[in-house]
Amino acid sequence: AQAKKSIQNSDVEKRVYWVNRAIAIVTELISIVDESQGEVSEYLEGLYNYEITLLTSANIDANVEKLDEVSKVFKGLLEAWRESTNVA
Repeated sequence: AQAKKSIQNSDVEKRVYWVNRAIAIVTELISIVDESQGEVSEYLEGLYNYEITLLTSANIDANVEKLDEVSKVFKGLLEAWRESTNVA
């Protein structure tokens, strides 16, 4: 959301900062994927790497739509995680 706001405000410095923070978070998620879970872990790693690609591209192109796509994916993952763990 902060990166999107930075793009809308034409603030390149903040855009780069917030996108890089998002990339760091996704990179951390990749590092904690439990590879013993087989196809699920492979899927998540691929998905996370694709999201990094989108974030990088959004940063280079100042593209809000790509940030929206990343946000939508992670909102879906959060919802699925909450359902699978019964966390409200």
